[in-house]
Amino acid sequence: MIRAVFAAATVLITAHMPVAAQAQQGYVWGYTPSIAASPLETYLGITYGVPQTDDSQFMGTCIVGMSGPLVRFNIVAFAGAREHGSTVSVQFNGQGFSRTLSGKVLNENVMVETVEIVIAPNDQFWQALISQNQLTYAIEGERSETLGLRGSARPVRQFTADCTNILSMSVPAGGGDGK
Repeated sequence: MIRAVFAAATVLITAHMPVAAQAQQGYVWGYTPSIAASPLETYLGITYGVPQTDDSQFMGTCIVGMSGPLVRFNIVAFAGAREHGSTVSVQFNGQGFSRTLSGKVLNENVMVETVEIVIAPNDQFWQALISQNQLTYAIEGERSETLGLRGSARPVRQFTADCTNILSMSVPAGGGDGK
């Protein structure tokens, strides 16, 4: 189920990529806004993956939480024998940056294990995505992965700025989607 959602969202994001930056192995950072009359219907998505495929390493959406905007993102991570829904700690490291985030393993009926993490759009993690060339990350006790960040700065900046202000965004003049 999550693979289908991951694939559909990746296609949606990459099909309308107003901001994209090419990276190694065909992976691209992209940001897609679709502004609606209600913040609850507005879609703000960011992804790192191969356009027009379900091959994504990172995918996030802005959500409106009880205390304001949040970002829910999924990142591909080896989970070992952990069960679907298990709470895990994911350690992210870069040059002069180290951050541990808590998330949930999503591996039920999927071919690619991911961890779902929810954080604020102004969390220091986003600054690392903007300023670093790459981050390594791993679930505690498992093998590490590398997240390429070449070209991430502009899409991440726009995504987090819009997410922070999602409650005050409105449909653009002319009534179309997007920004």
